[in-house]
Amino acid sequence: MINACILDMDGVIVDTEPIHIESFRYLLKERNVQYTEEFIFSFVGHSIEDNIKQINQTYLKGNEINIQEGVKRRNELYLHLLSTQSINPLPGVIELIQHCKNNQILLGLASSSDWVQINAVMKRVLGNDYHNTFDAIVSGDDVSQKKPAPDIYQKIINLLNVLPETCIAFEDSQAGVDSAKKAGIICVALRNIYTSDSKLEKADRIINSLTEPLKNNFWGF
Repeated sequence: MINACILDMDGVIVDTEPIHIESFRYLLKERNVQYTEEFIFSFVGHSIEDNIKQINQTYLKGNEINIQEGVKRRNELYLHLLSTQSINPLPGVIELIQHCKNNQILLGLASSSDWVQINAVMKRVLGNDYHNTFDAIVSGDDVSQKKPAPDIYQKIINLLNVLPETCIAFEDSQAGVDSAKKAGIICVALRNIYTSDSKLEKADRIINSLTEPLKNNFWGF
């Protein structure tokens, strides 16, 4: 029986992944880095810190970006780009939230993004009172290790006061799937252009759209 539904934000609730990627393109351009599409797509689902470390290791050995400065600059670029573009919930999101409300399923938001980014996105997608939609929210600021570590999911199931095996998480990246599964949570992966099915294979199910969980036979895990 599913008692709680936990949603990732970027790539699940809203398609902000292209904006994240574009912000890294600007950052890499500032450093005159020639990168591959495969390399930049690999950033999806990982923390900004880990992605800066990967840039340093792959392209900037001996001329590394300071991690804190790199994160600060990347986030500035992201928030600027975010403010210039319209963003909307992905298909099925609003209906899935309502389905959970109608069936007394607790709702959680579990994102590696920091609170500044969560607020910037969620206020535009669900309104200024978006906090009231969820029974618990955990950001990357709230844990010592972000996805793919299990910390974010371990914290949110504690806040929701539910057993991990009664929770279902919706993710769109390998790091997110790994995080949920390490915490013992049922995980459904949402297909996207950045992550191949092979990288989502640890998920209990892979779907094309959040409209699929609205079907009556979906919740039989």
